[in-house]
Amino acid sequence: MPTDSEHVPTLYTIEVCGRLTTLWDERLETWSVAAQPGGTSLITGSVRDQTELYGVLAALRNMGLTLLRVEPTRHGTPNMDASGEPQTIAEGDES
Repeated sequence: MPTDSEHVPTLYTIEVCGRLTTLWDERLETWSVAAQPGGTSLITGSVRDQTELYGVLAALRNMGLTLLRVEPTRHGTPNMDASGEPQTIAEGDES
């Protein structure tokens, strides 16, 4: 059985209903949040294994968010902006 150090992180994109504010971004810690046209938001981040993914999904459920899509994107880390920080929503995009 592989150890945690042998797991390659997988990047996931999770789509939820609603336009999340920066408050949600702070609650999601290392995950990036991006408001989308049509009133949805994409949450992107890496997990080491299924257990960690289920923990993230449980946290989203506990926040009262409606889940629309969960999709593995690729192995690696979230998209970073020019400063090396995870991309997040802009203040003007919050609802």
